[in-house]
Amino acid sequence: YGPIIESVITITDDLAYKQAKEADDLLEQGKYLGPLHGIPYGLKDIIAVPEYKTTWGSRTFENQILDVEASVYK
Repeated sequence: YGPIIESVITITDDLAYKQAKEADDLLEQGKYLGPLHGIPYGLKDIIAVPEYKTTWGSRTFENQILDVEASVYK
């Protein structure tokens, strides 16, 4: 429904697979980071993540990419 309800700005398949592999590798090494270990998540486009659009839900900023990493993302 993405094109219809316009609820997703960027889908990060490659990043998701990379992070899932890293989470699996940690588990294989016996490192468990807690109950959210390996759980996929989404961030609103008001959260700055380098290399990804931070549009703030506005067409005015539809191509904005900030070179900042929000604390909540870290």
